[in-house]
Amino acid sequence: MLSFFYFSGYPMAIIDNDSRCVICIEKLERPYLATSGVAFPAEHRLNKYCDAPLHQDCVENWDDRIEFSEGYYNLSRK
Repeated sequence: MLSFFYFSGYPMAIIDNDSRCVICIEKLERPYLATSGVAFPAEHRLNKYCDAPLHQDCVENWDDRIEFSEGYYNLSRK
């Protein structure tokens, strides 16, 4: 289960034992990563992957990995 709490006015995901990778929807029983913040507007197709856990191997094989990474790179430069 993915829950949110607010830190400094921004929603942040809480990852617990029931959390799942947003790419494959499997439990987080393999190495995973999570982003901080939201790099895409709500209407963008990649928004649902923001501030959520992703298995590392899912990201490695994900067709959207470059666009997703560029979005966070650009966000960090603002």
